Amino acid sequence: MTETRRCMGSSIAHWAAKTPDNIAIDDPNGLVSYSALDEQVTTYAQAFTGAGLAKGDRICYLGKNSGLYFTLFAAAGRAGVVIAPIGWRLAAPEVAYVLKDTKAPLFICEPAFAETAQNAAAEAATVETILCTEAGTDLQSLTEWVAATAVGDLPEPNPSEGVLQLYTSGTTGNPKGAVLTGDNLFKFRPLVEDKPEHAWIDLKPGDSTLAVMPCAHIAGSGIGPIAFYNGATMMVIPEFHPDHVLDCVDKGLNQFFLVPTALQMLVGWPRAKETDFSSVRSVTYGAAPIPLELLRECISTMPKALFCQQYGMTETTGTVCILPPEDHDPAGNERMRGIGIPLPSVEMKIVDENHQEVPPNTIGEIATRSGLNMLHYFNNDVKTAETIDADGWLYTGDAAVMDED
Repeated sequence: MTETRRCMGSSIAHWAAKTPDNIAIDDPNGLVSYSALDEQVTTYAQAFTGAGLAKGDRICYLGKNSGLYFTLFAAAGRAGVVIAPIGWRLAAPEVAYVLKDTKAPLFICEPAFAETAQNAAAEAATVETILCTEAGTDLQSLTEWVAATAVGDLPEPNPSEGVLQLYTSGTTGNPKGAVLTGDNLFKFRPLVEDKPEHAWIDLKPGDSTLAVMPCAHIAGSGIGPIAFYNGATMMVIPEFHPDHVLDCVDKGLNQFFLVPTALQMLVGWPRAKETDFSSVRSVTYGAAPIPLELLRECISTMPKALFCQQYGMTETTGTVCILPPEDHDPAGNERMRGIGIPLPSVEMKIVDENHQEVPPNTIGEIATRSGLNMLHYFNNDVKTAETIDADGWLYTGDAAVMDED
């Protein structure tokens, strides 16, 4: 069964055949079943190829989280093209940089960002078509464009090719486009989701998870593959606000990811005291350790939830290391200051400035090797070679210590 779920499109098709009426997407625009989503994905994918987009072309997207974004993400993969979401807080010159770097012929934006999109496209001079997700702006709407576009043929998907390009600024220079493949996003899902020892993920068909982190980040876009691999409902909220998360909890949300600062805002929100969190089975968090007082407050607020810290980066397709629920002790322990243990099939080591492994309890740089490492930085062989060596080790730039166990 797992082999039928090797990308966004095949996962959606799998559940459209198996559980057609189950809800795939729940966002402010309504509910979309797996069968309806499968049809929408095919329609957009055939429009992409019908419009002349070729294998490996880029589509840029400027907007907040939406069910439509994840539909376009799946459609791009089905059409053999790569989606590159752009952070909606960026100014027009920063958006123009991404447009120029991707050379994307197609640029899709939400109405609120139509002006920024037009200014950026004018500066980049590489975009052939700009579309708006809704009617009412002076741009052609996505719906009108699809209706006017010939239906194209769809290629056989190749999971080893890029499907998602996320821009990561690092600490110096221009942002770099990390290219993630279908294999990055899906090949290792069975090692995590299908193993009882990783029951903190525990998503089954009909369960729900939450897309709340920005889709231009791996913590946002990465929710789509997790939800669709498992046949779950993805509740999508445009951006984080405690009330919006609590609305989803009221609807029976089972699992979500937040950074600790957002968790702090959530449990501190007055309405949280009256909210029934009994449906929440799993809370994952990342980007920082959880302060002990906050963990205690979270456990008090969500007593049935397992807590799990995730460590990773865009270049590793997100999580490569976890601090599992059993290491989360409200009384406090040494391990809660750490990032835990690598996921199955992930290798990690701590190295010095010459990339030589250092002894336990010595500060060095985290290096990791697995099938989760990105394909490359787009059109940037120099930075790719600086980050991933000939043996496949990716150097994270993060300092850490590894103990004996």
